[in-house]
Amino acid sequence: RGENLDAESLFSIYENDEQPEFEKDHKTRLMFAPALVIPGLPSHATTPTRSEPLPTPLLKLPYGALEHFSEQRKRMEKAESFLDALLDKFEAEEEELWEERKERAEREAEAEAARVEAERK
Repeated sequence: RGENLDAESLFSIYENDEQPEFEKDHKTRLMFAPALVIPGLPSHATTPTRSEPLPTPLLKLPYGALEHFSEQRKRMEKAESFLDALLDKFEAEEEELWEERKERAEREAEAEAARVEAERK
């Protein structure tokens, strides 16, 4: 509890055969999933609505799961920063192309204006 888990991690925990005390039906997953902290949801959406505490088996994670999730989060953050840098690079290139097109259009408009002026004379 308190760990940020993505949907795939949540379902892999619920489907884990090493913990047969989990009820594996859809209704149970929906009933207990709001008690976990899910990224992007406001805190009131993750607060349990039931007064009794969660059953202990739902609070236990398989051995090494927290380390796995931590490593997974680090890999995701690294990939996200790489994608952000790539996006910044593409946006800069797009801006350069836009400026070049704008300058070319201005030059062509000036050349056209000069040609029209020359035809008048």
